Amino acid sequence: MRFHAEIVARNEDGVLERILRVCRHRGFGPSSFYAVASPLENTVHIEIHGSSQRPHTLLVKQLEKLYEVLTVVVNTRETQGVGPSLESRARPAQVRRTVYASSGHG
Repeated sequence: MRFHAEIVARNEDGVLERILRVCRHRGFGPSSFYAVASPLENTVHIEIHGSSQRPHTLLVKQLEKLYEVLTVVVNTRETQGVGPSLESRARPAQVRRTVYASSGHG
């Protein structure tokens, strides 16, 4: 099953490595990875395309455990039949999480 993950995380040292490690350890093989940092918001927007036989909810739950991760959205594609010429049916995931940080002063 193909997957497409969109992740927004805090732009901290090692965050990209931790996200890729979670994907790899949970059996989600990334085939492409794209990340753009937003210095004004101190965040990084990440897109990962890949494949796995495991349910996408496993990946979402594990990524949500990372402190730096703010939002996770995963879409999956199940291939109909065999061969690249056949169309895929997209099934969007309803998993979305937003974390609001408090000021911490006081």
